[in-house]
Amino acid sequence: MIFLGDIPPPLHGMSAINKKMLELLRKQGSVTFINSSPSLLARYYHSQFWFLIKVIFFFPVTARLFYALTVKRERVLYRSLNGGHGQVFDLCWVTLARLLGAKIFLHHHAALYLTCPSRLFAKICKTAGSSTRHIVLGEAMRLALKENYKISDDKISVLSNAAFFSNNNIKIPKAINSALRIGYLANISFSKGIDVFLETLAQLKQIGVPFQAVIAGPCHDPELKSLLDDARIKFPELRYLGGIYGNDKIRFFADLDCFIYPSRNEAEPLVIYEAAVEGVYILSSEAGCMKASTQRLQGWSTPLKSGELWAKAAASHISSSTLATSDTSRQSRKKIFQTFISEAHADLDSLIKEITYAKA
Repeated sequence: MIFLGDIPPPLHGMSAINKKMLELLRKQGSVTFINSSPSLLARYYHSQFWFLIKVIFFFPVTARLFYALTVKRERVLYRSLNGGHGQVFDLCWVTLARLLGAKIFLHHHAALYLTCPSRLFAKICKTAGSSTRHIVLGEAMRLALKENYKISDDKISVLSNAAFFSNNNIKIPKAINSALRIGYLANISFSKGIDVFLETLAQLKQIGVPFQAVIAGPCHDPELKSLLDDARIKFPELRYLGGIYGNDKIRFFADLDCFIYPSRNEAEPLVIYEAAVEGVYILSSEAGCMKASTQRLQGWSTPLKSGELWAKAAASHISSSTLATSDTSRQSRKKIFQTFISEAHADLDSLIKEITYAKA
């Protein structure tokens, strides 16, 4: 089989899941891996040159795919789809695979082109054919794929990103704080709701809720860097850590009471589940599959139609609830996520077997 996908570097949610999926498939048998990300040039990720680099890289990737389908006679293609304009590449690769008789698996890691009908993705669906297996992250994405692109239920598999978490996590004691400890972690952008998070801090301060706040994640936008600098002056309680990884990230979540993630554009973000591992109380928007994920984890989720209104509602909820600071509630959330992981592992095992034994 052919595994065509982005793996780190650069590191982001989809590439992290791709790497784990590739490792699992390799345990089952021979895999022809084609990295569709120009990893050697990852330092240009988030720069104005990145899309141009990907355009140039498209040609050697396509040549490798053609070789795998013709000379190696591979007959199964697994592809994690791009979002946005990057789907032009996907359309070409899917067309090539279909013309050469491959069975196709498409793994969707973005929700926007599913919930907002896209002509480009509609062409990909038509080209891939009715036998293609579509893998989505949650029920909201399944319904969107079914309703907007007329994909039948029996060709859609739901696989939560929770499947890539383990129940055997290191237990880290939570730091003791007198004030509510609030966190936000992302590749910082307006799309990920950093402005709404800062507005939530302003609302909490206005109604007199004592807190300590911490922001983590890389920031590449000069405008956002200025926004963060201004916020640290406005809120003495706020710290910015920059990018954090490994044990530092585990420690980050272990010390939180609340994780606030008011993203405008999501599918099923890994950070929600990284917080859930530690039983942190989650407040999120309803983008993508976040409503179902957050509510299942006993968190709070509401639509993000106005940043100010969302922030007011979140601050009001925090001030009137003890769920974030109750240790009993925290332990309950941990157990709920452990059950969720076990269910997702069963879905993953089933999917891995289907891909491994698929035939064109």
